[in-house]
Amino acid sequence: RGGEMTWASIGDVTGVVVGKGRLANQGGYVGMQIPEEIRTETLQVAPGDLLIFASDGVDEAIATATGPFEDLQAAADGLLAKYRTKMDDSIVFVGRLRH
Repeated sequence: RGGEMTWASIGDVTGVVVGKGRLANQGGYVGMQIPEEIRTETLQVAPGDLLIFASDGVDEAIATATGPFEDLQAAADGLLAKYRTKMDDSIVFVGRLRH
């Protein structure tokens, strides 16, 4: 059974629902320079959909990444190794929707 996911991003965070596209992001910094109006995006998601979130120390090309994504920790480690820019601190989160 599917549902909706609402995404709000402040700062340089890349968000992707694999196979459905990149999520919109918005400039600013948490704690300062927060936009007066925070944009949100709502999209349809389903169990099994894969989410990737990456900080600004990771190249935005991660939005085009393809699997395999069977082992989520290995996927996150591999994506970080491939797309890390070394220009900033970096983190990659990979998760699969279950219900």
